[in-house]
Amino acid sequence: MRKEIEKKLCKKNGLDELYFKKNEDNLIEPLVELNNWPSIRKEIDKGSGNELKSKFMSLASSSAIAVNAFGFFWNSNSLLWPKVKGQFNKIYFEKKLNNGLRGTPPNIDVLIENETTIVAIECKFLETLGHKKKEFSDQYFKIKGSRRDSKWFQLMEDVYNNKDSYKYLDVAQLIKHYMGLSFDDIGSNKKLKLAYVYWEPSEIIDNEINSIFKEHRNECERFGKSVKGDPVMTEVTFEYYSYFKLIDFWLSEVGGSNLERYFEEFNRKYRLPDPQKP
Repeated sequence: MRKEIEKKLCKKNGLDELYFKKNEDNLIEPLVELNNWPSIRKEIDKGSGNELKSKFMSLASSSAIAVNAFGFFWNSNSLLWPKVKGQFNKIYFEKKLNNGLRGTPPNIDVLIENETTIVAIECKFLETLGHKKKEFSDQYFKIKGSRRDSKWFQLMEDVYNNKDSYKYLDVAQLIKHYMGLSFDDIGSNKKLKLAYVYWEPSEIIDNEINSIFKEHRNECERFGKSVKGDPVMTEVTFEYYSYFKLIDFWLSEVGGSNLERYFEEFNRKYRLPDPQKP
């Protein structure tokens, strides 16, 4: 399944193979023109995932699509987020969230912040086409305090003990991000959101492939219901959007000719089938 999508994306971008020769080649042209990449690159280098060593050069890189989607808003103070009032004046890539456990905490792909809200954003590309593992180290089950009493912790136990199952949504990764975002050391009284942004075809490509993406959306909805309703003082709300739904929101709420041109190029690179209009 994934190979089929990769071939379509390569053809769309005039490539014979999936990998570019250097990281910069995987950026859309308007992002290069904004000259935001040097600063963003430094942010990514701070992460622990070695994204720039080789993974970022893949056309199918989830890190690259995240940079191409959010890079427009770097230092612009124009980023808006659904259901949140006010613009976001801080944006980070490959941000480490201290979870209070031993070892290296997972990186969140994008984190945005304003005066009232922090949104940690996990970004996915073609990873949704493969089945996900439910791996947790023992220390996650020894967590104390409000995190242990949360619905996220309960879901972790249910998934680990095969009482609940997900094929395409990486539930373990999302729960680990929650454990970092909700940790006391974050030192904030702001509202906390964990957002999941994913790629999917904008129209039917193949019935079997589209059925996978439909099931993936169903799993997003089911996951959201499972973790909803913790006490306000410990609550991390979960939201999910496709890239193209999020872009439609930005075009509507932020607008402007520069933004429109930017996401025209994003669509030309990533949208399948080819867009009939910007």
